[in-house]
Amino acid sequence: MTDRHRVCSWPKALMAVGFLTFMALTLLGCGGGGAKPAAIPGVPVTVSKAVIKDMPLEITAVGSIEAVQSVTVIPQVSGKVKQIHFKEGQDIRQGDLLFTLDPETYEKELSQYQAKLNKEMAQARRDSQEAERYGRLVHQGAVSRSEHEKYSTTAATQWASVADAQAAVDKARVNLEYCYIRAPLDGRAGALQVKQGDVVTANSTKLLIVNQLQPVYAKFTLPEKYLAQIRQNQAVQPMDVTVSANGLAKGVEGKLDFINNAVDTASGTIALKAIFPNHDTSLWPGQYVSVALTLSIARNAVVVPAQTLQTGQDGTYAFVVKEDQSVEARKVTTGWTTTRETVILQGVSAGETVVTDGQLNLKNGVKVHIK
Repeated sequence: MTDRHRVCSWPKALMAVGFLTFMALTLLGCGGGGAKPAAIPGVPVTVSKAVIKDMPLEITAVGSIEAVQSVTVIPQVSGKVKQIHFKEGQDIRQGDLLFTLDPETYEKELSQYQAKLNKEMAQARRDSQEAERYGRLVHQGAVSRSEHEKYSTTAATQWASVADAQAAVDKARVNLEYCYIRAPLDGRAGALQVKQGDVVTANSTKLLIVNQLQPVYAKFTLPEKYLAQIRQNQAVQPMDVTVSANGLAKGVEGKLDFINNAVDTASGTIALKAIFPNHDTSLWPGQYVSVALTLSIARNAVVVPAQTLQTGQDGTYAFVVKEDQSVEARKVTTGWTTTRETVILQGVSAGETVVTDGQLNLKNGVKVHIK
């Protein structure tokens, strides 16, 4: 290439570079001028409203369920278990046949006593007839009065023997009936304590435990400081009691039914029982439950979720969300509290928005983002 051509190509190259540089600066200028810095998001929080409602004032305790009636079935005669008429865990009704003990021995015994009764009865009738005959002869002067009295005494003694024989028959009949063991109450059968063919002993061998499941009790204790108010309220009408437990979708409602007649001096507590219809048999004897006794009801109270409240150096406070989405740490005075809700006596008004989760990163004036 000649020197002339080289001189001429340089200006073109410079023009191309300048054009590209200009375009790049123009594009950068357009893009940079319109970009805005990303807004800093607020602290994410969960909120709730302070509401006005009737708030039940509840005392909570741990309790357990017990059957209103629990009967251990024990045979009243000895013998071999001939047949079992139910399955373990089965619902049974009062009077249902549960066990049959071999009745053969008791059937024979009844037959023997019945035969003896018949014999004694026949003899008594004969003696009575003789006494009546001698009574007529006395009136006729054919026999002495002493002879008549002798036959009368014999007849009376024989009728006493009849009474003894009848008692033996009745007892034998009862023993035979005891071979057929029936359910003492409506309830649910527990685990079998014997098997078919086992020999059981009267008034000793445990056959089965039957628990009544409808209704059931919840037994629990409370500090004696509540006793006076509990007695006062219970005298007006039965107090409401709610129990909850693992596996229950919601609490079960019942009524206070029993207040013990003495305070436990060792623990300073009073024992109580509440009764529950238990129509769905959701409560089970021996089951541990959380018990809540409604002591009274605070009418038209300002209520917030219990997790709203925080504790600081100056006491209890709550974060209130203002209209500009900033928060204010506000000192509050609380009333009755449960595991779920708290009554606010002062510091938060009904309708205000309070933070229920995310308080760790908050302080006065911080903006929040409501999740």
